[in-house]
Amino acid sequence: MTVEPNPPVVAGIDGSAAAVQAAEWAVDKAVSRDVPLRLVYVTKAKHLGAEDYYADVRRAKASLHEARAAIEATGAPVKLVV
Repeated sequence: MTVEPNPPVVAGIDGSAAAVQAAEWAVDKAVSRDVPLRLVYVTKAKHLGAEDYYADVRRAKASLHEARAAIEATGAPVKLVV
């Protein structure tokens, strides 16, 4: 396993307001450490079918978009990795 010398700060996003607030909090940590902020959304490993899978993907994309917009609105000089 390779260890990154300056690992990013990671914030889990699940579509909740609390997750967006956590990501906004993580901005300061990433900026102060001069590392990227990585936003992640985890989906189920198995889906009942294609419709279920695509619904999960839509939720993930919408949640990540919302979090990214909130972070960009802060104007903080953070590098985002989504």
